[in-house]
Amino acid sequence: MCFTRQHSKNKFTTAGTEVRRVDVVDSILWYRVENLCMKIGELASKAGVNIQSVRFYERRRILQEPVRTPSGYRVYSKSDLEDILFVKQCQELGFTLREIQPMVNLHRAAARMTEVGARPPAEFRDIGQLARVKLQQIDEKMRALKSVRSRLLAMIDRIETVSSVGCPGAVASREKCGR
Repeated sequence: MCFTRQHSKNKFTTAGTEVRRVDVVDSILWYRVENLCMKIGELASKAGVNIQSVRFYERRRILQEPVRTPSGYRVYSKSDLEDILFVKQCQELGFTLREIQPMVNLHRAAARMTEVGARPPAEFRDIGQLARVKLQQIDEKMRALKSVRSRLLAMIDRIETVSSVGCPGAVASREKCGR
């Protein structure tokens, strides 16, 4: 059995039934039974991040505040793992955490919709639009890098074919500036 978050700190739900915090004490090993819930170390290990990263994501509100056991341990669900994996995927694609934060909320909403078998939600379009903006930024960076690359190749060519005294890189800078 895995507990889901409620706004009230003293209530949990399991399979649609409200459970008081006192009832949780009786089932202290509940997170091990079906392996659907995990402590922070298990979550970090499965996600391929360290514990401090998980806490950092919580502080930045990229991860939702986890449910805590009566003894204060954080308890995470499969959806928390999916959120971290989504964050990592976005980071690999070049998104910053600031850009990722609204995408995680869209990701959660889309995941809830697809779980019930609904057609692809509008959140997918929103994530796609954010990805298109990032793609445009990457294209602009690539154009700038290609320009820098060609100038660097020209400087290397001048350095390797220099026959006069003086720094060929400095000559190239003067020529560009019109001196």
